[in-house]
Amino acid sequence: RGLKKKKKRKEKNSKIDERKKKREKKTGKKKKKKKKKKTESRVSSR
Repeated sequence: RGLKKKKKRKEKNSKIDERKKKREKKTGKKKKKKKKKKTESRVSSR
C-alpha cells in the first residue's frame, strides 16, 4: 500500500518538475530578475 502511494507521488512530482522546467524555459531570466527586485525593495523599505 505505502509503495503504491510513493510511486504515485513520484510520478506527480516528476510531472510538476517538467511543468516548472517548461515555465522556466518560456520566461527565461527576466522573471528571476523581477523577483530579485521585489526582495530588494522589501529590504530597503524596512
